[in-house]
Amino acid sequence: MKPIYIPGFPGREIHFNNRYYLYFGGTSYLGMQTLPQFQQLLIDEIQRYGTNYGASRISNIRLDIYDKTEEYLSNWVGSEACIVLSSGFLAGQLLAKYFNKKDYKLFYTTHTHASLFSNDRTTCADYDQLSQALKSHLKTGDKRIPVVFLDTIDFSPDTYPDYNGLNGLPLESCILIADDSHGIGLLGPNGSGAYRCLRELSSKELLVCGSLGKSLGVQGGAVFGNRSRLEGLRKTSIFAGASPPPPAYMSALLRATPLYASQRSILFTLLEKFHKSLNNPDRFRFLLGYPVYESDDHKLFSYLRHQGIWATDFDYVAENDSRQCRLVISAGHRPEDISMLVEKINNYYR
Repeated sequence: MKPIYIPGFPGREIHFNNRYYLYFGGTSYLGMQTLPQFQQLLIDEIQRYGTNYGASRISNIRLDIYDKTEEYLSNWVGSEACIVLSSGFLAGQLLAKYFNKKDYKLFYTTHTHASLFSNDRTTCADYDQLSQALKSHLKTGDKRIPVVFLDTIDFSPDTYPDYNGLNGLPLESCILIADDSHGIGLLGPNGSGAYRCLRELSSKELLVCGSLGKSLGVQGGAVFGNRSRLEGLRKTSIFAGASPPPPAYMSALLRATPLYASQRSILFTLLEKFHKSLNNPDRFRFLLGYPVYESDDHKLFSYLRHQGIWATDFDYVAENDSRQCRLVISAGHRPEDISMLVEKINNYYR
């Protein structure tokens, strides 16, 4: 559909054509971007660190906030080490380029995000095809180590938290790389994401990357893994040449732990209300306890717009992706917003 342009960040509402609409889209799952307490915390940190830091992480003068943030994030997520970068997309591209070498063979699940794409890759339609491709590669005696890329959440039965599709793969011979942009800050123990679940699969090696700008609401990205591998990533030209995330955002992230916990609690309460009130939840693809409900019923989204509700509805440009039609519930919503959304959906499917 044709995009609309608005003059400010979309919170629970957007203003367009002299009318206010409820907004159920985007990726601000915890509503941090419009939370007054978080905004004030960030303003305080900007006054301390400035608006940006354009120097290299390997320069002779270094800010200690980055090492502090990486230690905090690795302990939280459950990895040996962590590095932070300016975006989740850059974190993914760092891994894609690092492993696009003669020593590795790259395999992709069908829903893998474009941030992990490399020119030399094998994309599989499903986990059965991936299993066959991996086993065939290993049987040939090819010395290249297979590297499997995936998204941690794809709304299939094989996704978080059990990853049933991965259980049948020869992971003991594979490096597993997962994009957890939509899980970190939200799912897992204290919102720590999918790392611990994936670690239980006992792959040859595990690396997880993702954006810090969705649930956590700060500009930046991160890579999690074992210490020796991440030391290798620190020596790349991408890590050395790219500016780090703004230090004020890293400091705000460290100080916002109680706010994140509070917002998760609010979100899960709203989600329970939404799901229990839906007459036909089977009309959607969803992961119970996750704030996104997908549908291929484009007429529903058109109907909701006429009822004063905008959601995510656009054609994604990445390979193997189709039109994005999603309802996204945020901790920034109010109970009455959820009641209105449910009422409209139930009326539509009456």
